[in-house]
Amino acid sequence: MLALLQAAFGIRFRNASYRVSADISQNLASRDLKALVDTKLLVHEGTRRARLYSASPMVAEIRRRLRLPVEDDDPFAEDGRGKGGDDREGRYCD
Repeated sequence: MLALLQAAFGIRFRNASYRVSADISQNLASRDLKALVDTKLLVHEGTRRARLYSASPMVAEIRRRLRLPVEDDDPFAEDGRGKGGDDREGRYCD
């Protein structure tokens, strides 16, 4: 379900934007979102047209545990690990 995928990636969305991206009717979008909220996979805030949907704490925790760590691969690092400047220290290329 596209709504759950969007929420799992940390995207907050409204019924209207979900409906457009999933290319489904208003009724089907409302049923999908209600089912996901009822099963505690999504949470909502706001009312009616201003209602925003996002990942429930359970889904957010699953995403946090499964994310790959971000590596800092800076080729210009002073210490070779990704934090700093050029190791040529003041030499210029002609």
